[in-house]
Amino acid sequence: MYGGAISKPEHTSVAKPARRSGRAAESSAYVRICQSLRSAIQNNEFPAGRLPTERMLCVRHDVSIATIRRAIDLLVEEGIVMRRQGSGTYISRPASVRLLAGSRRTHMLCYLSGTGTESSIGNFFNRLMIAVQGQIEQAGYATVVASAKLGRVPMPVLKQKVDGVLVAGTYYARSVPGQFTLADVRANNEFIRRVVDAGIPVVTVSNPTDCQSVYRVDLDYDAAMYAALSHLQAAGHRRIAVFGGPREWPAFGQRIDAFLRQARKLGLDSGEELVVGYRTWAYLDRESAIRRVCDHVCADRSTTAGIVVSGTPSLVQKGLIEAGRRLPEDFSLISFADIPRAEVGQPIFIDPDLEINRGMATLDMPVQELARTAIDRLVAVVEGQRFEFDQQHLHVPLAFTSGISIHPISPSFKQDGQQKDTRYAR
Repeated sequence: MYGGAISKPEHTSVAKPARRSGRAAESSAYVRICQSLRSAIQNNEFPAGRLPTERMLCVRHDVSIATIRRAIDLLVEEGIVMRRQGSGTYISRPASVRLLAGSRRTHMLCYLSGTGTESSIGNFFNRLMIAVQGQIEQAGYATVVASAKLGRVPMPVLKQKVDGVLVAGTYYARSVPGQFTLADVRANNEFIRRVVDAGIPVVTVSNPTDCQSVYRVDLDYDAAMYAALSHLQAAGHRRIAVFGGPREWPAFGQRIDAFLRQARKLGLDSGEELVVGYRTWAYLDRESAIRRVCDHVCADRSTTAGIVVSGTPSLVQKGLIEAGRRLPEDFSLISFADIPRAEVGQPIFIDPDLEINRGMATLDMPVQELARTAIDRLVAVVEGQRFEFDQQHLHVPLAFTSGISIHPISPSFKQDGQQKDTRYAR
């Protein structure tokens, strides 16, 4: 009897505080989880640039999904993460980097070469590297130049001896010239993520990565193709070919895909039959590239114009001449100018066979603008500026330089039943 009288109040007095303690723990759990996630972000424990799913976090922290959402809401308010509808919750890299870096600043930025071709004087990445160095100096920083050789993250990046990294071009492990595969794209992505793992802001230029934790600066190929095709259309051309490749190379493939999209948009003939692709880099097998152009033009006499996407206009011109076409009277041509047009008195540091002749209409690589855009964005991120998810990918337009290589369509090559449009013929 005595034992029963004692046990009842003991049971009552213990049970009520337990319920109060449980409610208090539940109400403060989201704060604890928010702190845990904030710490994990600061320690770069989510190198993919996004948080695990809410359900995974529920299991990991043994709480309800409502508690996880309240914790993430706090991180969103702080600007550390951002939600993307239907995709997930992404780390706002500028905020997390600012927390990581604190007062540790070296005022050095790293130009990290993906291609390793900067030593070839006059080529695209050589000019980009020089332009980037100039922009870095204007921003008040010093430049560290490093290479992605062997897929290793350079020591200045790995040991956080720099404030930010600009990755130029596509890293790939294969050393076979003129070949590029999907496996190389995967190797590039893995390398970019290793750079991101160092916990330093990363901006890429002309790199096909889909890593969500980097800022990308690319050329606006769709706008470039629209401009080029519009000029040809105004001169009366409707069936236009695209020359270049190999298509597996990211830049060449992106240009060819943009060509097909914009040709359809403008109501021009479009389709894979108008893609004259090279099996390997044209400079490694020039005769094959010339033969491909000649065979296509001989087989499809209704093609009256073309766009060269991979810097081989001299080879395309040879193929057209072998097919009996006169330039520009019978065939109009526009070329991407990856390598600058030679000027009178300018020393030639490159193979003259790659030279763009002075009469060629071109889409010119905006090297200075690419460098300025990339470094402006990198410095802004290093100094703590925030950008929304849809502002992470920037496009830089190419300049169109007209020339005598665009010519009104010749009457002898008009398609049956097609009226010649002379409104814009000069």
